[in-house]
Amino acid sequence: MPEFELVVDGRNIVGEGPVWDDRSGCLWWTDIQSRVIFRLGWPDRTLSSFPMPRRVGSLGLCDSGR
Repeated sequence: MPEFELVVDGRNIVGEGPVWDDRSGCLWWTDIQSRVIFRLGWPDRTLSSFPMPRRVGSLGLCDSGR
């Protein structure tokens, strides 16, 4: 059996669309129902959240880093 480790307890209602940013070493995802985008800084496990005015179903990275 594989071993699993809880990295962050986000308590998302509908957490979806994980995107890995190799430039910053961060994992991004959205909680659709809560209208929040999350960013997990991988090296130090820092969790940031960004409330949105509407539901966000997915996200993508752009070359400009914006």
